[in-house]
Amino acid sequence: MPGYLLDEQHSIQMKKMSACFQTLQRRLDAESAAMFRRRGEIRERLFEVIGRFREKGAVSAERAMTLEELGLPARFQEAMKRRLGRIGVFVEVNGKYYLSEERFREVQERISSRKH
Repeated sequence: MPGYLLDEQHSIQMKKMSACFQTLQRRLDAESAAMFRRRGEIRERLFEVIGRFREKGAVSAERAMTLEELGLPARFQEAMKRRLGRIGVFVEVNGKYYLSEERFREVQERISSRKH
C-alpha cells in the first residue's frame, strides 16, 4: 500500500479520535458542572438544617429533639446512617438529635485548610 494512503488513513483515524475525545470532554464538563451544582445544593441544604437546629436550640445532648420537633423529614434519619452521620456534626441520642457545634467547627476548619 502506498505511503500516502497510509498517511491518509492515519489522518482519518486521528480526526475520528479527536472528535471522540471532544465529545467525551463535553460530557465530562457537563457532568462536572452538574456535580458541582449538586454539591452546592447539598451544602446549602446542610446549612439550612444546621440553622434549624440552632433556631430550635438543639445544640447539646440535654437539648436534643426528635425529627418531628425539629421539623425534619424522615429521610434525615436515613441520611444519618450514611455519610451525614459519619461526619459527626449531628448526633443522635435515644432517637433525638442535636448539632455538635464543636464538631461543626472542626469540619469547617478541615475544609478551610484544604483550600489553602
